[in-house]
Amino acid sequence: MPGWSEIRSSIYGAWRLARMDPGGMAYFNISVEGFWRSFFAAVLIAPAYIGLIIVRDIGLSPEVADSGPLPETFNFVPEIFTYVMGWIVWPLAMLIVVRLLNQTQNYVPYIIVYNWANVVQIGILLPVAILTRGGIFPEQAAAIIGIIATLVVLFYLWFVTRTVLQVRDWAAAGVVVMDVLIGVLISNIGGKIFL
Repeated sequence: MPGWSEIRSSIYGAWRLARMDPGGMAYFNISVEGFWRSFFAAVLIAPAYIGLIIVRDIGLSPEVADSGPLPETFNFVPEIFTYVMGWIVWPLAMLIVVRLLNQTQNYVPYIIVYNWANVVQIGILLPVAILTRGGIFPEQAAAIIGIIATLVVLFYLWFVTRTVLQVRDWAAAGVVVMDVLIGVLISNIGGKIFL
């Protein structure tokens, strides 16, 4: 488990990268120990991820609020499966990708930065989900805000990929598309197994 100073420094580095500042790379512990400790980000953001799922899938409508904390039919198991497998499958998939891109030397830094970047992602997506699912905005405006937030996150992932792997724009875009597709595949598998 990383110490508080490493957690704070890593999140700050991820935030700097979100601001399109490659200098954010200086704030990560780019070592084998830093690689393994970066997976603590999964523990750190798990509560926010659960909150995101609740808001996204159930919403914050008055009808839901009046019915109790969660509908009896709500099943967390597929979401837990998707979350855990995402943290395992993507690093394994990237072992192949970095070989194809001839960037094996950047694998460890990429996974470290990618893991901590998830903290920034959830920091964007959870508030947006609360705002757009809470009935604060009209339905069409909420949909537009949701799309913009998704595009911002995808652009952020693209910038992280391009910066850390030191690849061309199209290659970074391909990695992001692959990340999204693998996430969808894992989610579909979890849904079929546990529903």
